[in-house]
Amino acid sequence: MEKPNIGITNYMEKLQIPATIESLRTLADGTIRLSIGTQELNPEDSTVLMRLVRKLGWFVFKENRIDDDEIPTENVPEFKTDGKTPSERLHAVLYVLWNTCTKKEKPFDIFYAEYIEKVIEGIKSKLPPKYE
Repeated sequence: MEKPNIGITNYMEKLQIPATIESLRTLADGTIRLSIGTQELNPEDSTVLMRLVRKLGWFVFKENRIDDDEIPTENVPEFKTDGKTPSERLHAVLYVLWNTCTKKEKPFDIFYAEYIEKVIEGIKSKLPPKYE
C-alpha cells in the first residue's frame, strides 16, 4: 500500500513534511545541531529529502502547515564547503597551520583549544559589556 501524501509539497527541491524536533544541542562554534524525526515518508518525498542532505538552505518550523507566502524567497548564500561544515573546515585549516608553521611544541588538540580561545576572546572584546 502506498503511503499517503499528507499535505506534503515538494517542487524545486522544496520539501514540506510533518516532523518533530526531537532534540538539539549547541556546538562549540556557536551553531546548533537539530535532530528531526519524520513520519514515514512516501518514496517521492524520501528521494527529495535525500537530495537535500548537506545542502545549505532555509529551515522553517511551524506547528501547523506553512503556506507558500510564509516561506522566505531570498536565495541562499553560496558557500564553497567541499562537503565540510564550517567548524570542520576551521579545524582542518588550523591543523595545517599547526603542522606547517609551528615547532609542534604542543600537541595539536592543545594548540587548537588555545587558538579557538583566542578567537573567542577577540570576538568577545568587540561585544558591548553586557554580552561579555
